[in-house]
Amino acid sequence: MPVPLSSFLTTCNNSVLRNELFSLYKSGEAEAMTFAAWNNWKSIKDVCEGGALWWFDGTDAHIKIPADANHKGAIFHELFHAAFFLTPLWSNKANINDGWDNAFCDAFRYFIEVSLIRNSPWLDEIKDRTAQGKSLRYDKKFPDPILFDCGKDYYSEHYILDISA
Repeated sequence: MPVPLSSFLTTCNNSVLRNELFSLYKSGEAEAMTFAAWNNWKSIKDVCEGGALWWFDGTDAHIKIPADANHKGAIFHELFHAAFFLTPLWSNKANINDGWDNAFCDAFRYFIEVSLIRNSPWLDEIKDRTAQGKSLRYDKKFPDPILFDCGKDYYSEHYILDISA
């Protein structure tokens, strides 16, 4: 069952932004559901305001996103977790996240955001980082990467540039 507007960013005081984010959410959800592996879609109960986060409580999924005009696409990343949670694409049956899920979610966010959001600071950052040959996230799959202090992104994750190759 789709998240109703009554359960979407209920503490957001900016009704124009809230409605825009809800519209983006509905578009992203429709796309994400087409990827749900093995009929694995996890129902999303609510979308709350806060830092970008997705979690599953055993019955329903929940999402937190920033109610921020500069980070509208965060909803797409968090939403995509519901498409493959605890499938072989997630990681393993022990629910150990090895980093690939965020890569899949970033890819989904990229393709949806390119088509739905104009003037995205996140897309600008992606283009800049890839043009410099830098990866977007630290990923445990990289063999002994050399870490550079490139700062932290909106989600407080370190970036890496692997120059060991």
